[in-house]
Amino acid sequence: MRVIYIYILILSCVALSSQNTIGVIDFDNQNYQEGYYLIYPENQSSVFLLDDCGRIVNEWQDSLSGPGKTAYFTDDGDLLKAKTSGILYDNSFGAGGAGGVVELRNWDNDLLWRYIAADSLIRQHHDVHPMPDGNVLMILWQKYGLDDIVNAGFDTSAHPQREIWADKLIEVDPSTDSIVWEWNSFDHLIQEYDPEKENYGSVFENYSRIDINYQKYSFGRSDWLHSNSIDYNEELDQIILGVRNFQELWIIDHSTTTEEASSSTGGLYNNGGDLLYRWGNPEAYMSGDSLDRQLFFQHDVQWVSQFVDPNSSYYGDILLYNNFIDQDLSLGHSLRPSWNAIDSSYVFDELTHRFLPHTFSDTFSHPDTVRGFSTAASSIQILPNENVLICAARQGRSFQIDPTGQVAWEYLTPIINGVRAPQGVVPNISTNFTFQIEFYPNDFMGFDDKDLSPGEYLELEPNEEFCLLSSLNDEVLSINNELIIKKESEVALKIISQKEQVLLFYSTMGQLIKSINISIGVTVVDIGDLAAGLYLVKGDRSHNGYKLWR
Repeated sequence: MRVIYIYILILSCVALSSQNTIGVIDFDNQNYQEGYYLIYPENQSSVFLLDDCGRIVNEWQDSLSGPGKTAYFTDDGDLLKAKTSGILYDNSFGAGGAGGVVELRNWDNDLLWRYIAADSLIRQHHDVHPMPDGNVLMILWQKYGLDDIVNAGFDTSAHPQREIWADKLIEVDPSTDSIVWEWNSFDHLIQEYDPEKENYGSVFENYSRIDINYQKYSFGRSDWLHSNSIDYNEELDQIILGVRNFQELWIIDHSTTTEEASSSTGGLYNNGGDLLYRWGNPEAYMSGDSLDRQLFFQHDVQWVSQFVDPNSSYYGDILLYNNFIDQDLSLGHSLRPSWNAIDSSYVFDELTHRFLPHTFSDTFSHPDTVRGFSTAASSIQILPNENVLICAARQGRSFQIDPTGQVAWEYLTPIINGVRAPQGVVPNISTNFTFQIEFYPNDFMGFDDKDLSPGEYLELEPNEEFCLLSSLNDEVLSINNELIIKKESEVALKIISQKEQVLLFYSTMGQLIKSINISIGVTVVDIGDLAAGLYLVKGDRSHNGYKLWR
């Protein structure tokens, strides 16, 4: 006789959130968005795809490397990642976010393509972005020495730097390893310090250019801009850049040629590579002071589009994680730039001398704001059901917030100082640092023909019962050929079977409580007489063909 096991939990609620210290620590199946999570934690070299219980669906192992800093899927289901490795280049760029190597790997971790952007003058850092045509966008540092920055009007009497790392973007075609498009922030400078230089002019009036002497948040570092995120809008053919040390987001035209991108003319918007839009800190172009700032060392600036219905109220908004608004306070935000369709430009308010809008459209937070705080890194994403997924990097904490502001899922990365930790360990701040988390829904096209069977938990010594009992939805959950149902107030179960069966309900002490004959087809099983508790249900036939739901 083949035995099946069905656990039926009959409770009005399940208080499980206090049992776990790492991995999944909270799960509300009623408001949760199902899917998978891609993480690339610090101090180790693997990228992990996890299911909603924190079990490893796939792992891309590496050696002698670390995150540099992001990883994404292409639409084909290949993994695009940036990494760092001291073997491949010198360490002349020692700032946070340094990468240098960009790779494309298939599901089986076979190397499909590698691009090294690291030498004495350049280095890839922070973010990369897969383009719709298969090309790859990257952020690079470009080093400029003392002569270069003096010729650009840099004030060496006011600032200590003797070299500047300007951010530049390159778009690489993996099929040819060629750079097919390039934009360099150093081509778009303005300054009011040295009237003998060509880029001398009014910073206030030339707000589409970048003031080389705005150094308030570089704190004397050569990594002057520290751009940390990049995204592409195919409909507008524009690129958005999160520029941390300017406390701004910038939008530039991608339709230009590389030559046009180095100038102030050309492209769809006839603006060359000058800024089409900037927002967050008008002080950066002498149009306000620190009280006008709305961005605070922000990360993960992006347009809302991927996996979101075009009819969603968030679609087309700009989304970001605002890191350091106040002590112990980080928040997610969305905003919607005003667009002038007549001349295809962003609306600039001449009265306030700023691009619209004046403030954010929406704000997102963990109910306990301390749990959402991170001074660095972090990410945010709108999910298909309009839940918001946030990763507070320094805490290694990721969570889904539903539209009412409640937690639908919460996860603490269980890799501490690069080592997988057992359940029960409590991580200290930054020991499980996770730069970002990326969500992919069950129907993501890249998962076609992929084996998504879950393996072991990422944490060691997992509390398996926690997630399996708390994550049950209104239908059926099949785990390793077991069927698990959580009943709340219902008094009956529906069962479809292709065979006649007898189901035997046992208490956890082994006492037979109830037996029910199951016919071929649909059977309604009355369980209203069962008290709240945990039951072991054995069937006398194979369970193949069963489907159970509430």
